[in-house]
Amino acid sequence: EDMFPEKADFESDAEYNTAFMTAGLQAIQGVQNATEFARRLGAEVAGYGAVLPRITDYGSRIDSKGMFTTTGHAGTIVLIFQTIQAAIEQGIIDEQATNSIAIAGLGKIGASIAHLTPTYYPDATITIFDSRQPLTRTIADEMEQNGADVHVAQSMQELLSSSPVAIMAI
Repeated sequence: EDMFPEKADFESDAEYNTAFMTAGLQAIQGVQNATEFARRLGAEVAGYGAVLPRITDYGSRIDSKGMFTTTGHAGTIVLIFQTIQAAIEQGIIDEQATNSIAIAGLGKIGASIAHLTPTYYPDATITIFDSRQPLTRTIADEMEQNGADVHVAQSMQELLSSSPVAIMAI
């Protein structure tokens, strides 16, 4: 059963908002309890596995003193690269397609994907785009300093026409 209420089940927005906030607070408490339990067992690292990122404010609402925490975005990024590899193995895309990779959306996950792409595909030309051009330029500069072949697209259309492999982190 879904822990969050469905809007259609309530007669008013106020009732729904109250139920939703109550469920959110219960979710935060559940994550907090699990973190405390892990700490008592001696854990030094807690991976939230991307659970309830918005509700827990990416884990910042959880008291994790004495523990290293992760939101689980790293797992998402690895799955993206595994999906590309599976597409190659299944003949969906040609292995040469990874010589050029396009990435749209350079938030936390998109920027991490962009920075890690040269690790998986060192010979690839990586085209990046985000509507926040100063951010895009900063990320491109960082990648170039690390030896990546990076191109900054000026539009989504340019990005999508640049590569048969497009990762949309938007």
